[in-house]
Amino acid sequence: MEPYEIALYGSLSCVGALIGTPLSGYLLDRIGRKYSSLLGGLPFLISWSIIANFNQVEAVLFSQFLAGIGGASFVISPVFSSEICQDSIRGTVTAGSMIFYGLGILFSYVMIACLPYYTLIHILVTMTALYMLCVVFLKDSPVYLLTVGKEEEAAKSIAFYRSVDPDTKEVLDELSNMKRLINFENAGTTEEEKLKPEIVHSGSKEKISPIKYLCKTE
Repeated sequence: MEPYEIALYGSLSCVGALIGTPLSGYLLDRIGRKYSSLLGGLPFLISWSIIANFNQVEAVLFSQFLAGIGGASFVISPVFSSEICQDSIRGTVTAGSMIFYGLGILFSYVMIACLPYYTLIHILVTMTALYMLCVVFLKDSPVYLLTVGKEEEAAKSIAFYRSVDPDTKEVLDELSNMKRLINFENAGTTEEEKLKPEIVHSGSKEKISPIKYLCKTE
């Protein structure tokens, strides 16, 4: 490779990321978390397949550009995982995606040192294909499904990730909480109204602040 081609090889992934990262936000709202995850894996699958089958410099550079677009997955995955898990483990699961990202890089360096070049490429193609295959069997995020008005599908999604029936109290309670949060966000409540709620007396209809209310009830 020429010096300018080497420079392109190192920078085209960043150029692709400039396209993939903002595109991920649009896809998350437009087609949902599940299908965004599938599309996020597709550039990696094509990229590794190109490297496995072509030796031309242009093909390798294009594969790097595609890999940069696939970087959208690093935005999509935390959103998807945070919306399908319980509150008690949400922080751990979300942080875990970044931890395993680092472990994956470490694992790839170990494989580079231990395996022949094309064997490594074929393993990475297989792993990407397996990732996409696993995503196919997942259900979309219940938060997204509620946002687009698919309440029944949202209940099934919660039940799927909790391994319970859709009509159990656990699912109904969580669905109700999600609906309340989504409605609250859509209401466009200002920060001042959130920080300064008012309490209305049932008899006189007089509005008082929470501090005054607490003083009167002591």
